[in-house]
Amino acid sequence: MMRMEKSLLMIPGPTPIPPQVAAAMTQPMLNHRGEAFSALFAEVSTKLQKVFRTAQPVYIFPGRARGAGRRPSSTP
Repeated sequence: MMRMEKSLLMIPGPTPIPPQVAAAMTQPMLNHRGEAFSALFAEVSTKLQKVFRTAQPVYIFPGRARGAGRRPSSTP
């Protein structure tokens, strides 16, 4: 068993994180155009339908927290 040092997530920080989270962060990133991401996206979408108790599609909007509901201030 590999011994892990205590890690801190520095956003906005410092925030202590469990060792299993630190270990998961060492995994390579998924290509958002790859098959692994597509499978994960489908799984998450299905589980979100259960969370929201709906049979309708759940749309995931990537972006900042206010990205879906805010228009740029330069728009008239």
